[in-house]
Amino acid sequence: MIIIGLDNGIVLKTKNTIIEKPSWVKFIGNPAEHDDGSLEYDICYWRKCWNIREAIFNILEDDDRREWEFELSLNQVVAIRDRLCRFLTEGEDWEELGDSIWSFEEMIPVLTEDILNLSWLIGYMKKDVHAIVYFYDSY
Repeated sequence: MIIIGLDNGIVLKTKNTIIEKPSWVKFIGNPAEHDDGSLEYDICYWRKCWNIREAIFNILEDDDRREWEFELSLNQVVAIRDRLCRFLTEGEDWEELGDSIWSFEEMIPVLTEDILNLSWLIGYMKKDVHAIVYFYDSY
């Protein structure tokens, strides 16, 4: 997957078609289908949210930011979800990690949806041990 622009997100790649999911889980767009029969579901997407990007890189503890994709473990997904929760409960740190073109108030609904999606994803990863989850960075 190659993304042009200042985009970041979390993607689920699986061989399973996700037919049933709670109504509160909102994927971004339709799944991308690959030649090997796998599907990619966009779980979270951020545009020009350098602060979220920095928070995720802090969790990844990865100094080589020239990569485009970083596979995530279950523990890392939990940590990312928990970090987004802290943005909501400690909104004053929204600008401490970096810039965003979005104000904290504008991002409250997005962060809430991301937290719900990641909570679902954590449960899904426990059931589908062959699922691959990754964070992509367009820089």
